[in-house]
Amino acid sequence: MRPLSLLIPYVAALVGLIVLADQGALPPWAMAVYGLPGGDLAAHLGLAGGLSLLAERASGRALVVVGRLRLPLGSGLAGLALGAEELSQIAIPARVFSPLDLAATLCGVVLGWVLARALQRRKNQRTVRARSTG
Repeated sequence: MRPLSLLIPYVAALVGLIVLADQGALPPWAMAVYGLPGGDLAAHLGLAGGLSLLAERASGRALVVVGRLRLPLGSGLAGLALGAEELSQIAIPARVFSPLDLAATLCGVVLGWVLARALQRRKNQRTVRARSTG
């Protein structure tokens, strides 16, 4: 499957989940996850990591230059969007802002980026091996 064909439905599902949370109407399965010890933080980590991984793959590992920094486009956009969403909870009555949630989300973004890089490295190694043996 092409990376973008995975990213689009993932983003749609994630936006749907955020809208439901903003309305205080999370589905029972999501409430069950959040009810587990550490479930809330694990959900933030996993959902953000998934978005970062898919966004990084879909962007083709493109970089954005900001001053002297070279930042990953896909993971950077995921981090900005999710960070803004976390901070927006301050103004939404049905939500409660948590610095721990923000930290877990940003850790998830970094984890997704690291995983995307590791998968790309592995793919590159297989390509090099195939060329040298073929």
